[in-house]
Amino acid sequence: MEDHRAVWGPWHVRAEAQRLAREHDVPLTVLSDAVEQVIDLSLNAHSIQLRAADDGAGTALYSSTRILDAEQSLIDRADDFDAPRLPTPLVESAIDSSPVALNEGQQTLVRELATSGQRLQVALAPAGTGKTTAVTALANAWTAAGGNVLGLAPSAAAAQQLGNHLPGACDTLSKYRWTLDHLDRPRPAWWEQVDRRTLVIGDEAAMANTPLLADVIGNLTSRGATVRMLGDDQQLAAIGAGGIVRDLAERHQAPRLDQAVRFQNPEEAAAVAKIRDGNPVGLRFHLANGRVHEGAGTLAYTEMIRAWASDRAAGKDSIMLASTRDDVALLNQLAQRQLMGERYRGRLMQFDDGTQIGAGDRIITRRNDRGLALSRSDWVKNGDRWMVHEVRRDGSLIVTSERNGRRTTLPANYAAEHVQLGYATTIHTAQGLTADTSHTLLTGGESRQQLYTAITRGRGQNHLHCATPAGDALDPAQRATTELLVEIAQRDERPTSARSVLMTVAVNRETRPIPSPPPTAPRQPSSLAR
Repeated sequence: MEDHRAVWGPWHVRAEAQRLAREHDVPLTVLSDAVEQVIDLSLNAHSIQLRAADDGAGTALYSSTRILDAEQSLIDRADDFDAPRLPTPLVESAIDSSPVALNEGQQTLVRELATSGQRLQVALAPAGTGKTTAVTALANAWTAAGGNVLGLAPSAAAAQQLGNHLPGACDTLSKYRWTLDHLDRPRPAWWEQVDRRTLVIGDEAAMANTPLLADVIGNLTSRGATVRMLGDDQQLAAIGAGGIVRDLAERHQAPRLDQAVRFQNPEEAAAVAKIRDGNPVGLRFHLANGRVHEGAGTLAYTEMIRAWASDRAAGKDSIMLASTRDDVALLNQLAQRQLMGERYRGRLMQFDDGTQIGAGDRIITRRNDRGLALSRSDWVKNGDRWMVHEVRRDGSLIVTSERNGRRTTLPANYAAEHVQLGYATTIHTAQGLTADTSHTLLTGGESRQQLYTAITRGRGQNHLHCATPAGDALDPAQRATTELLVEIAQRDERPTSARSVLMTVAVNRETRPIPSPPPTAPRQPSSLAR
């Protein structure tokens, strides 16, 4: 459970126990007893109860020692104020010399992150607010003071994007953790450079699970590094235990960016800000400006593909998004049919689900493979998009990267296991991407975080295509599109940390919570030169 969430209830354990039982072909005659035994052991022997069922909420909640220790470790690092503080003249010089002029909010963010002295500091940067421009100025100030910069991110794609701007190496959190576990193996060049002169900039921090963050940041700070994590607690979170980034932000009143700079229309920026906070009033902009479309059944899919194809034909970089893999697969197949028709594409690659890939198709790779090098510092990454030139007889694919134009060959075994059509992708995969326009399929089960992430991908326009139940449009049981959108905007699925649950329980019992020591007073400023 702790690999997937920070807090769980009996129903989570039951669902996982039943899944594992099916996976291991447990006989039906003993299935029920086996599941109950697993639930009992999981909750009573290996979990820590955070909230009893009789605490007023009606459901018991649990966590584990590992999760609680990881959360406390990060709190402790954030409560330390013994990190270097950059001299004001260096910070101002970096701000003034930024190739892209920084707005007032970006300038304030750079100053706070450069001079707080906090060993671990979180900053909140909603989508499209120019965080990359701000942290680039921060990194330049740090290097001007004689330090070095390391960028870390949850995904290889995010690390690559960060590396395009920072004056230093960038890699994944998982690579750092792997290196820590394999110190007897060859290490990346950047590993040896981590010391008290190092500034670590962590991007998309809310997408990293808590134990991973604790392990990596614990090692970094033990080696003297200063850490700055940027993220957005209202975008999609970690696939794993999460919620601690919001706690850290609230505990130390994290600096944040508020002025959206991505959107061409300032009214859209204001509307998106409302949706981010769960205010459905922000939807009025999309409804009033022709950004919301509805269709019964599969009509929504086909209309969405036509709109996306029209954008592409007009020379726009456009992306299609959906919340589930099944919907993405259907959109991919429909889009392929729309674009390719019956045109001959040479040899085709066949997949078990009936999908075919041929020359001219757009595909996406779904696994990092550092062995498939594109250059000395680049490789095939999860989320990369490619254009197929040829399907070879042995099943390998000759492709060109849409990211950098480099051509490579994807081996047959990789292509068979880790390639899919790339006309559409999941909202989760698209986090961090920017395009000219976006088209998102909504079926009603999405969360506010998915909606917010989807409508912040496009600089120019972001369209929502709502699939309503097939049948009579006048059916009184059918929900109106507006109602569907309001429900999604108000469905908050941000993860909750174990620490937050403990504090809430303590407050509800009118006791004074003591989850961790209070922040220490800032120490005397230090510099990189000391």
